[in-house]
Amino acid sequence: MPSPSPNDSPRSQARITQHLTQHRRLLQLDSPLGPDVLLPQRLIATERLNDGYEVTVDLLSTHTGIALEQLIAQPVTLWIRQHEGETLPWHGYVHTAKRLGSDGELDFCQLSFSSWLHFLRFRKDARIWQDKRTEDILAEVFNNHPQARGNYRFVLERTYVPRSYCTQYETDWHFVQRLMEEEGWFAHHEQREDGNGHVLVITDNTWNLPGLPQQDIAFHGAGPRDELDKILHWSASRTLSSKTWRGRSDDYKSPRMQKEAEEQVMPEYGQLPAQLEMYEYTGAYSFAQQAQGNRQADLQVEQWESSMQRYAAVSGVRNLACGRWFRLEEHPLHRAEPDRERQFVILAIDWFIENNLPLSHQALDFPGSLSATLAAFKESIRRERQVDETDNEHTGHCFNRFEVQRRKLPFRAARTHARPVMLPQTAIVVGPASEEVYTDHLDRIKVQFRWDRINPGNEAASCWVRVSYPNAGQSWGAIQVPRIGQEVIVSFLNGDPDRPVVTGRLFNGEQRPQWHTNGRLSGVKSKEFGGTGFNQMVMDDTPEQNRI
Repeated sequence: MPSPSPNDSPRSQARITQHLTQHRRLLQLDSPLGPDVLLPQRLIATERLNDGYEVTVDLLSTHTGIALEQLIAQPVTLWIRQHEGETLPWHGYVHTAKRLGSDGELDFCQLSFSSWLHFLRFRKDARIWQDKRTEDILAEVFNNHPQARGNYRFVLERTYVPRSYCTQYETDWHFVQRLMEEEGWFAHHEQREDGNGHVLVITDNTWNLPGLPQQDIAFHGAGPRDELDKILHWSASRTLSSKTWRGRSDDYKSPRMQKEAEEQVMPEYGQLPAQLEMYEYTGAYSFAQQAQGNRQADLQVEQWESSMQRYAAVSGVRNLACGRWFRLEEHPLHRAEPDRERQFVILAIDWFIENNLPLSHQALDFPGSLSATLAAFKESIRRERQVDETDNEHTGHCFNRFEVQRRKLPFRAARTHARPVMLPQTAIVVGPASEEVYTDHLDRIKVQFRWDRINPGNEAASCWVRVSYPNAGQSWGAIQVPRIGQEVIVSFLNGDPDRPVVTGRLFNGEQRPQWHTNGRLSGVKSKEFGGTGFNQMVMDDTPEQNRI
């Protein structure tokens, strides 16, 4: 145990405490509480391509009785000092605030903040889009959140087919992630230089991603401790994957025609066993044209190829960000590779930062603080302290652990956000106000679901929905088209919310049965369009009165 220093006396500590500021610190925080009210002590953060980021900060303050509830959902900006002296912002919104304890001089608390994407987890909706492009659908969802308006953009190489019918029946977060995964899109964040916001950038091509400010990063290894802005550890991994993806779909408008699509992992990824095939029935009319099916196959195989070759690293580089690329220099295994092979895209980052505050090494570690996690990480990389020329106290350090893939490869996120599995529901048959029956050449109908709070209850409420009839064949069968106002049961093919089909009809308080005779009368009765006339066939099963 080190001998106590004269600067460790209570009087000296109190003197230092009175003058605690963020000036020239490795970490600085702007919050609604004002300057120097909350001083960052240490930080652990995670950032993932597509998922956004979450930053957790241990803080200390000379102010007592801070009302932490005032910080929830409020914007904050964390500034990370670069070793050249400038600072880079990390903006977000607080979602968790904790008070860890007090030592009599200082209060200790902890904040966690994320990008505005985090708000999407706390809003759920049920609604329908028809004949809309995916980017337009996502824009509508984003614009439900004031924090997102004007803070997103799309950078897409391809032109995408509009979705004829698209249902949201989940949280905004799950819905957005699901649609991006289906399209093969991915997202990263850009921080505004003034620290007053951040922008979500959605793209479909790794060549659209920007480079880091310094595009060349050198491999330093585990030697002398000149580790600022260098990579300390570098490792590669290869994993097994399926070899072939094959999918099949069908379209009831052309029932004899089965559509199929197939793609294989390229040989350069290894000699995979031939039997490793993923065969899927992708659902009813999941691709109208062969090109759409081929695109589904490409996306699935590209996701496999992306995940089969990954690299992990540890560094002291302070301006890393997901969705940026860099060129690896001076690594013995990559030094002879051409420039294109040494360009890597950052997919995920874990940050471990200790601020250069006086008394930081003497402060109490309360339960729930990040101290133990930081210490374990430093021990795992055999680093106790990172020396910073601008750090008079020599207590600050900044490390990160990150995952990359080669930039030349497409990146596709794994499909971890599945479509909701829908159970049967009831709906009301709808159509133009002037009509009693509204149908098409396939005797399909339009319906309004009970949960639909947006559509006005007319022919625009849904797509054309197929109806299950008692019998259906070529020029024969039994037909009774549901009429406007009737209640129907809607099921979903394979549970898919975008594939409704009417499977039954129901009486209700407004649409009552004509005969209520304890089940003794049965039959069929029609109704004249626009009038009161009818046709009927009645069977009377009353004892000793059997008749038709």
